[in-house]
Amino acid sequence: MTTKTIVRPLAFATILAAVSLPASAQWGPEEEKNCFLRGHKGTVTLSGQINDAQGDSSKLEQYEEIPQGVLVPCAAYSWSNEKYFFDAKTIDIGYDDQFLGGVFGKKGGFLLGLSWDQNPNWQSNTARTPYTETSAGVFSAPDSMRLALQNVYTPWVTPTSSNPVGIGNAPANPTVPGFYAVENFVNLGLPTFDLRYVRKTGRAGLDVPVGKNLVLSASYARELRDGNKNTTFYGGPDYEVATPIDFTTDNFHFGGDYAKGRFFLGASVDVSQFKNNVPFVEIDNPERLEMSNPTNGRAVVNDAEFFRLWMYPDNEAWQADFTGGVTLPKRHKVTASLSTGNMSMEMPLQYNISTNPNLQTSATAPSPDFTVVPPYGNIAAEYDTFMGNLKLTGDPVNWLGYIVYWRKFELDDKTDDYHFTSTARGDVGASYSAAGFTREHEGWSIETWRGEAHVTPVAGLRLAASYGQDKRSYDIREYADVTDDVFTLSADYSHRLFSAHLKWDSLDRKPGDPNEEAIPPTWAGATQTDISERNRHIVSGFLTLTPTEKLAVTLNGAKTTNEFAESVTGLRDQSFDMFGVDVSYAPSEKLSAFAGYVYEKYFFDMSAAYIPRGLTPPFDPANQWDNATEDKVDTFRAGFNWVIVPEKWTLDATLDYTKPRSASNYDFALPGTPIGGLNEANGIFPANVPPLPGTTPFAYDSFPTVIKKFTMAKIRLAYTITKNFTASVMYWKQKYDNEDWQTGSIMKPQADFLQPYMGRTDPGANRWFFLGATIPSYDANIFRASVTYTF
Repeated sequence: MTTKTIVRPLAFATILAAVSLPASAQWGPEEEKNCFLRGHKGTVTLSGQINDAQGDSSKLEQYEEIPQGVLVPCAAYSWSNEKYFFDAKTIDIGYDDQFLGGVFGKKGGFLLGLSWDQNPNWQSNTARTPYTETSAGVFSAPDSMRLALQNVYTPWVTPTSSNPVGIGNAPANPTVPGFYAVENFVNLGLPTFDLRYVRKTGRAGLDVPVGKNLVLSASYARELRDGNKNTTFYGGPDYEVATPIDFTTDNFHFGGDYAKGRFFLGASVDVSQFKNNVPFVEIDNPERLEMSNPTNGRAVVNDAEFFRLWMYPDNEAWQADFTGGVTLPKRHKVTASLSTGNMSMEMPLQYNISTNPNLQTSATAPSPDFTVVPPYGNIAAEYDTFMGNLKLTGDPVNWLGYIVYWRKFELDDKTDDYHFTSTARGDVGASYSAAGFTREHEGWSIETWRGEAHVTPVAGLRLAASYGQDKRSYDIREYADVTDDVFTLSADYSHRLFSAHLKWDSLDRKPGDPNEEAIPPTWAGATQTDISERNRHIVSGFLTLTPTEKLAVTLNGAKTTNEFAESVTGLRDQSFDMFGVDVSYAPSEKLSAFAGYVYEKYFFDMSAAYIPRGLTPPFDPANQWDNATEDKVDTFRAGFNWVIVPEKWTLDATLDYTKPRSASNYDFALPGTPIGGLNEANGIFPANVPPLPGTTPFAYDSFPTVIKKFTMAKIRLAYTITKNFTASVMYWKQKYDNEDWQTGSIMKPQADFLQPYMGRTDPGANRWFFLGATIPSYDANIFRASVTYTF
């Protein structure tokens, strides 16, 4: 193999990586999607844009910016002479979804690539909070609010022998004043803010050929993530805040590729380091200000002044990869790969397990052995990875071929067996166990082998059959291993007037021997049956009809069924059905059109149970229920491209409409089980027995149906002024209807209170602090006028 043969694919891959389109441009306007030179030296597009729904909903601009004003959606330039070349490209420069990239190199020689890529992720624009982030990761709440809520929910009372600290009770039900005191501070009167972060990635890479057969490469990449995300945590009630995202990931890559004759070899090493610049956050307890009784000085032992949440820890990893192969006579080929790596982290336990130094298991009879001081000064985690792969392929005769391969991946958990006897839940719930608990190893591996034979008995027909096994092994799951037997049959036929494909897959999963080292299930049926036993069948295919050169019709469909082991709880049945049709028609070189429709249906059948704490035995059939969920999706797509006047006027348009919806049904009166379970297992909400004063219990058998509708329409008219100048106007319609009780509009009847999910319907959530983040519907009309200069 010559030097040119090996250098060109590497150079081409680097160029694609350096100047490829950002993700948002894949479905955006044509100026971003088609930012290519197509043989020209350079191009630049200047656009003016109006978006009448900017800021209305985070969903509209979740992964891309759709700004108002002037922008440069595309600029590209290419230069070369007899020895060197240079290519550069920018897309949406100056915005959060911008891309900049360039390559410089010597023909047949070195290649240097540089790029900068940004991707936003906007989750919600309706979040509200009474907290103020005074510094990175430090959240403060007004003292007046904290004291007012403390006086309602944990008021000071006269100390007694059974209540030595002197903490009173919260209002017991909605008929008692103050039960919903949180609403005075968490409501729509608070200003909104965004839940959003931006990922920024810079890359630099260099390829250098050494001699005729070897190419060495090195690259460096740094990824920055900056913004925030919603985090819910327990602190007695449940609370939610917008925790900061400030991540940095550095990656170094070194490699080499060698090719000569029938042999090739590649090797590389990657080293990466992740750093979280806000390793923990501290959040004021919004419902407590005072940590000692002002009358007797006794310290609070079951609450905290503030909460500390540990976020993602700093960590590092390395990986070494080796690949080689040889091409043999008779079109046989052997390739092999080997990879090994390590992931690790270490951090000091510089804080106690609770922010309250006086935390105890009880105010009257505290455990003398409980302590908030952690038993370790620091903790470390380490995982080793291994991957081996061997593949043999060949077509010894024209009508017969084969593929055989083996692959194994292994994750070895080398973390120490940390043991704890004292624990704290959410800084407030203290507990002690003499036996304690030990962190279990979580390593696993998968070993795969496959064999396939394919034949072409007649022209245009290809038949194939394959069989293989996947064997998964686990450190702590109920079964030591799980084996999948996989069998596949396929047929492909191609003719001048039509082509067809049909495929059948079967997976039969069986558990191995019980794992004596695993943590035993709490009750009969509480097994991980969804991974231990499974029977899956998939039938898929398509038929494409081409009766003329101008018309093509494709019918495609698939059906998947999954059966799982019969168990008390868990996923028991799942299926998927899909049908689609696509039509494309080009009556002339000036006009082409297409249309398509896809229908999808997903079904899940599962069983669950309510397990009260301390119940012996823990499982009662009366507390079991079934849930069946059915999701359906309709998708329509159509469009056309019309060259009105060749080399002058072009008109194109597309329309996409998608309607997913989800319905679920519950069955609380299962055959053969006692009727009338506890809590949510009785089919009554609120589930309190007797009913909680001030509430109106009601029977339920389903959640409200969730419906989402996406509409996207684009029409664009382009006019070629000269061979260098093109002008265009575009109208872009985007509409999103979100009928979702979880993420849609704030729910009634309390329209002034932040209550996602069930709000006041659930009296157990009366003290919860939510951000009230929703995903509003929107109806956007976007207009763009552009001028493109190409030279």
